[in-house]
Amino acid sequence: MTSDVPPGGPPGQDPQDRGAGDADAGCGSLSPAGVVTARPAEAALSRVPIARPAVPEPGELVPPLARASRQPWKLPAISAPRALAELLLLIPAGILGGLGVPLLMTGWLVPDERWYNVGNSLGTGLVALCAALFMLRLTGHRPASIGWTRQGFAANVGIGLAGLALTYMFLLTGAVTLVILYPEILSEPTAAQEAIEATFPPMPLLWAIPIMVFVAVWEEFVFRGFVLTRLHALLKRWWLTVPIAAVTFSGIHYLQGLWAMVIIFTLAMVMGTLFVWRRSLVPSIVYHAVHNVAVIQLLRYGSPTWD
Repeated sequence: MTSDVPPGGPPGQDPQDRGAGDADAGCGSLSPAGVVTARPAEAALSRVPIARPAVPEPGELVPPLARASRQPWKLPAISAPRALAELLLLIPAGILGGLGVPLLMTGWLVPDERWYNVGNSLGTGLVALCAALFMLRLTGHRPASIGWTRQGFAANVGIGLAGLALTYMFLLTGAVTLVILYPEILSEPTAAQEAIEATFPPMPLLWAIPIMVFVAVWEEFVFRGFVLTRLHALLKRWWLTVPIAAVTFSGIHYLQGLWAMVIIFTLAMVMGTLFVWRRSLVPSIVYHAVHNVAVIQLLRYGSPTWD
């Protein structure tokens, strides 16, 4: 039996209507019961996963994008025996510098014998700094591997100053409590004051700044950057490394007395924490330098015995 409908569709029917009819016809076939059933090809195609944008329902909370986690600090790859050897080699290097510079100063006409002590401190730092740099070069590591970097410089300077301010607030609270309990402590100069006055001559601000900045740079580079990372290679835990390094740092200031050692231990703990947190020596150098200059100037203008 042949259909009377021409191939292009009934006369007068719009072509778009014919296309829609063809599309509807392709979606399935009508069963005797009047239910549309999918053809096998369309049924298989419906099982193919299709990516669709997730549209939240009204009132649904959309979780924020996860932030990229901070990558762990990749410290210099160094074995425990080598780390121990490098720590031990710093000792004769410091002794050599401490003895060598005063010998070079022999015969100099200095207005105060205590300038030889300044030369001793600067010589110790210079040789220890050179030794640390030399050992870094031997292992193929750059100074940036131990925090000598300008990355985030402005933020690190601010963090160093803020850390020092918070430390002073903490120490001031302890000092006030101590004076309330033992008021006679104000009548005698501390051992730290006596040691500083016996070691360093009074110096104006323009001399104190470069000297104290250099002291802060070499001590932070050596003790926080070099020693701390080598101790970490031995101990494997920062929470153990930082206190041990702080004890060592405060121990070399034993001539300043017990109270000074307690304060220096507190400062070293803060500086070590800043170094590990920021992965930079800048906060601890700023912290250390400003503290040194402040102490020297405080004694210069506040101590009647420093002359």
